[in-house]
Amino acid sequence: MATQFEQRPDDASVMLPAATIAGTRYGASDRGAGNTIHNASTGEAIGWQEHADAAQIDAAVQAARAALDAWRSRTPASRGAVLRKIADLLAADHAHLSALQQQVSGKPPFEADTDVSDAIATFIYYADLCADASLFAAHALTLPDDTVTGERHYEAVGVAALIVPWNFPMVTTAWKIAPALAAGCTAVLKPSELTSPVEHRLAEIMTAAGVPDGVVNLVNGGGEVGAQLAAHPLIDKISFTGSTAVGRKVMQAAAQDMKRVTLELGGKSALIVRADADIAHAVALAVGGAFTNAGQMCSATSRIIVHDDVYRKFMAAFEAAVRALVVAPPQIENVSMGPLVSCGQRARDGVARTRRGPRRGGRIQRRARRCLC
Repeated sequence: MATQFEQRPDDASVMLPAATIAGTRYGASDRGAGNTIHNASTGEAIGWQEHADAAQIDAAVQAARAALDAWRSRTPASRGAVLRKIADLLAADHAHLSALQQQVSGKPPFEADTDVSDAIATFIYYADLCADASLFAAHALTLPDDTVTGERHYEAVGVAALIVPWNFPMVTTAWKIAPALAAGCTAVLKPSELTSPVEHRLAEIMTAAGVPDGVVNLVNGGGEVGAQLAAHPLIDKISFTGSTAVGRKVMQAAAQDMKRVTLELGGKSALIVRADADIAHAVALAVGGAFTNAGQMCSATSRIIVHDDVYRKFMAAFEAAVRALVVAPPQIENVSMGPLVSCGQRARDGVARTRRGPRRGGRIQRRARRCLC
């Protein structure tokens, strides 16, 4: 898979900027700082993503700070109107966004369409919240001492660093950016370098919907960019979705300045099938939970605990259902599951799914799949 130090192809059809700051696109200061964007299904190079440097990261945070007072001073209804416009433009661009998801993520059409619909629904949900003025009004508090009065009201936290993964581009971004904008926060978004075309298109839509310059800024690149963003002293809140190992580093960076932090990290979820379970329903849940998005999600139920009394019956039906899955690129008819997002992830997954072999000379022999693309 591409690395930060690979040679940029001269014929790259899509050139994505290192940063978008206050509405202006900036190229990489170093021509080699970037990575190739690949078609997830074919491995074909479809573009080049430039990476932001430290100065651009700082400029993006400074732009978000400069835009903060004006944005949080707007009425909730005004912010909600912008969110509703974003939803409208997403809906109008549904087909294009779905095609982008299929291209960079390898998602089957029904999954890509669901992602776009989820993002639309998220912006509508927070637009509706903004329309309810009572949610933002001050509320009197009842205190033990009658001589003391108090009230509660909500304020924007400030500048938020939003770091999103490759498994649900645009969707996870909507989950983070919509509530931030609704609350009156400004943001610096760091998309995954593997699936950034989707996020760039979402950023264009937000600008077209009337999000003011500086309210949402993008910095692009790999883990080093996310690390610098999380450590920036003018960031007030970090929202990170990704691996547990990186989540620990994000929390450590947040601790330096006592930043607020929200982490959504990897996991291994379990599906429990009891003796009285509806086997057909349990199999449907197991297949959907383990193979949706090619299993690339923190909530994947790829660990199944089955009661002895129904184990054989469950396994027979489960195996039949899995064998019936059509694993293919998005354009193949009746496709059930697409590819992993990249050769790098496929190779990493192969190592993670090693199998214990016979002991030889006191060592455990292991097998791992190789990346063939």
